[in-house]
Amino acid sequence: RHFSNKTSDTSNIIYEGPFASLSLRLKRISITSAAVSIIGIPILLTYGSTVPVSGQLAVGGTAILAATGSTAALHFCFSPYVQSLEWVPIRKCTPST
Repeated sequence: RHFSNKTSDTSNIIYEGPFASLSLRLKRISITSAAVSIIGIPILLTYGSTVPVSGQLAVGGTAILAATGSTAALHFCFSPYVQSLEWVPIRKCTPST
C-alpha cells in the first residue's frame, strides 16, 4: 500500500484555540436549530391553524429568516477564529510500477 499511514506520518497539533470547543458547540446548536425551524415551522403553520395564509407566510417567513440569519451571523463572526493549528508532515510517495 503506497499511501498508508505510518507512525512517523502522524500530524501534531501545534495550537488549539481557547474557545474552540465552545465555538464548535455553538455552531452545531445554531445549525441544528436552523434546520429544525426550516423544517418545523412550515409543518406547524400548515396543520391546525386558523390564521389566514398571508399571516402564516409573514410569521413563518420571519421566524425562518431569524433562525437562518442568526446562524449566518454566527458563521460570519466565528469564521476568522483559528480553532486548531496542525502540522502535517509531507508524505513521500513512490510511483507504482
